[in-house]
Amino acid sequence: MHFASTVLMIKPTSFGFNIETSKDNVFQKQNNRLSNQQIQLEAEKESRLLRDKLIDSNINVIYAYENCEHNTPDAVFPNNWFSTHDNDTLVLYPMLAANRRNERNAALINYLKNSFQIKEVVDMTPFENENKFLEGTGSLVFDHKNKICFASISERTNTELANNINKKLGYQTIILNYTDENNTPVYHTNVCMCIGNGFVIAAIDNLKSKSERTALFEYFETNNLNPILISQQQVYSFCGNALQLQTNTERPVLTMSTTAFNAFSTEQIKTIEKHSDILYSSIDTIESIGGGSVRCMLAEIFLNPKS
Repeated sequence: MHFASTVLMIKPTSFGFNIETSKDNVFQKQNNRLSNQQIQLEAEKESRLLRDKLIDSNINVIYAYENCEHNTPDAVFPNNWFSTHDNDTLVLYPMLAANRRNERNAALINYLKNSFQIKEVVDMTPFENENKFLEGTGSLVFDHKNKICFASISERTNTELANNINKKLGYQTIILNYTDENNTPVYHTNVCMCIGNGFVIAAIDNLKSKSERTALFEYFETNNLNPILISQQQVYSFCGNALQLQTNTERPVLTMSTTAFNAFSTEQIKTIEKHSDILYSSIDTIESIGGGSVRCMLAEIFLNPKS
């Protein structure tokens, strides 16, 4: 199975602006117009709307609660602390911001262990003690069909750890250096890249290295993937932060935010629609204050359910 038909979402009950992550996430913006309670209610509303649209599109959604013992403003983005794989593996990741480590949720891990077949848990969290970080499918963009994984180097994406986990999973790692207009590393690979059903959305302005660009185009060609190249401005509109899923009947559905959908050109949307349906939902509050979009809100479940 190359694309998930089940995702896990977290109800954002303590959502807000996270000062710790704002140091390197330029997508985050403080909102002084709304009270903390209003921000919270808006985030919950946006999360429920996305959940309902996914369910209506015949995608299974596990809608879970965040770790109530802690204040976790970014818990709405569960894809950073765990990933699941179709070889019955669950991976737990080391995260840069200390307050994000509290998102790891023993009750949720137990739920996954009780509901799905898990043969191995790979716990990478001790690397936090060595100041080495790898933030799940924020750092790693997997091409499950071709067993390739892209990782763009940043403080949150350690090359050694990316190589280690991919070797264990049987994937080839392609290292990129995505930077913004100030030559600062982009905090997560998944705001610059999304691998879809027969196409790839990839930032091109953010990739300064000619050899990396060449490697990317060779990858498109070798694997017969239609490239949809996005600009720096489209990256800021979260066009790269989309996620390809499939329905229970294996129909492809590309999920994204309304912001992203509106930022794509008509031609780009037509190209995507040749390969996949599109589902978009408005998550303005979560995007602007949390600095992440739809892809970050969805943790794919590739595990087989227990009978």
